[in-house]
Amino acid sequence: MGLYEGTIEGDLVHNLVEDWGLSENGATLLINFFFFLGCMIATVAIELLIALCFRFNKKSYGIIALTNVITQCTLNAIMWLGLILESSEIFALIIGEILVFVSEAFVYKKKCLRKDGTNKLTITYAIIANAVSLTISLLVSLYGFDIIHFFGV
Repeated sequence: MGLYEGTIEGDLVHNLVEDWGLSENGATLLINFFFFLGCMIATVAIELLIALCFRFNKKSYGIIALTNVITQCTLNAIMWLGLILESSEIFALIIGEILVFVSEAFVYKKKCLRKDGTNKLTITYAIIANAVSLTISLLVSLYGFDIIHFFGV
């Protein structure tokens, strides 16, 4: 099965090729799409949960969610561009995360209010939310399939 032989990803690709009649490239693309979608949903959920601790008003939660969807798409585009240009994944991730943080901090400072009517702590929120979601996503990227095996799935 090429690149993924002997891995869970390889088993998924193999099953999609055999059972659904997809090409290996099509199966890999489908897996990557669902991985991206899962990461985006998880990031938005994590950052909204953290936002609850900062007591933002209702409108701000929508702004945070939409901003995260946009920045996650941008981050993934930067990561894919890094792969296409055969650049370092770490370099692309660092540049992407810096752009994500700066963009989110700017939007939150301008558009988000807390329940007390102020925009205090929006930069602090952006730092904490991005640090937590990045840490969790790195752990899942590094150990994700090991975690799945741990739970017997």
